[in-house]
Amino acid sequence: MAKKPTEKQLYKLKNEWLGQFFEEVKPKEFYRAVFPEGSFERAGHFEDGKANGIITIVENDKANNRYSD
Repeated sequence: MAKKPTEKQLYKLKNEWLGQFFEEVKPKEFYRAVFPEGSFERAGHFEDGKANGIITIVENDKANNRYSD
């Protein structure tokens, strides 16, 4: 019976498979594709009826939340 792959092996296999079908993009490029500039509500303008964004940045094992424009 074949041995079950380790988590590390599965991770590598998954990334190899994804690399065959998708182009890797930087996090900010992905964010901008999903949330183009101007897609969020302007500060204090609730009549816009748009979403608000919160960015979580993790540096040195510490998370900081920032509101996105």
